[in-house]
Amino acid sequence: MLDRLREVPAVERYLPLDGQWFVSGAGWVLIAVFVLSGGRLEDVAAKKKPRPVPGGRAATMGG
Repeated sequence: MLDRLREVPAVERYLPLDGQWFVSGAGWVLIAVFVLSGGRLEDVAAKKKPRPVPGGRAATMGG
């Protein structure tokens, strides 16, 4: 993916594609997108209304 981005002059000029933090950040963003979309697909497959936070009731402490 990064090799394709290096071919675009504007991207190569403005993004530090050689930095390790950029590669790690892009990886974590992709992981988050896949996890969130997987949860959404599970809700749709189960024919449930998609909710941002599963459960539905507030957590209580000690009781």
